[in-house]
Amino acid sequence: MVLTLFSSLDAQPMSEKQMFEKGKELSYEGQVQKARSLIEEMESETEPKSQDDGSTGLILSMIWGAFGAGYFIFGKKQSRAVFLLCGIGLCVFPYFIPSAFVSFVVGLILCLLPFKIRF
Repeated sequence: MVLTLFSSLDAQPMSEKQMFEKGKELSYEGQVQKARSLIEEMESETEPKSQDDGSTGLILSMIWGAFGAGYFIFGKKQSRAVFLLCGIGLCVFPYFIPSAFVSFVVGLILCLLPFKIRF
C-alpha cells in the first residue's frame, strides 16, 4: 500500500530497507549524527588560520609611527640629521614590511640607531 502511494506522487517506490534508513536519518539521533559529520567535514576543509591576523602589525605600525613622529620633531628642532632620518624611516617602513616579527626587528633597529651613530 505504501509503495502505491509513492508511485502515485511520481516518486520512485522505496523498499522497506530504504524506508527504514530514511526514518533512521530523520530521527533525532540521525539528525545529530548528520550534523556531526557535516561539522567534521567543514573542519577538515578549512585551512588553519595563521597566528598573525593583522592586528599585531597594525599596532606595531602605530607604535613605530609615534616613535617616528617624535624622532622627526626632535631631529628637526635640534638639527640632528640621524634622528630626522630615523624618524622618517620609522614612519614609512611599516608600509613595506608585512611580517610583524620583521617589523619589530626593523623598528627596534631604527629606534636604537640614532644613539649609536653620531654625525
